[in-house]
Amino acid sequence: MPKKGENITKRKDGRYEARYVKERDEFGRIKKYGFVYARSYLEVKQKREEKLKTFTQENLKKSISEKDSFSDSINC
Repeated sequence: MPKKGENITKRKDGRYEARYVKERDEFGRIKKYGFVYARSYLEVKQKREEKLKTFTQENLKKSISEKDSFSDSINC
């Protein structure tokens, strides 16, 4: 069953830590996590959202280029 929530925890030193998916393999399984730290919950939540936006944009670019190369190889 997939985890739900934002993966934001408070550390012993008082900072908040947020975890996000940084990389997936070709089957969609999680390969690497990234971490973001901040002094407040809202700050770390905003930083995490920014990182997620860049991650999804990079994945969209990769998937589009892979589709193009696949269709080119079929047409040859």
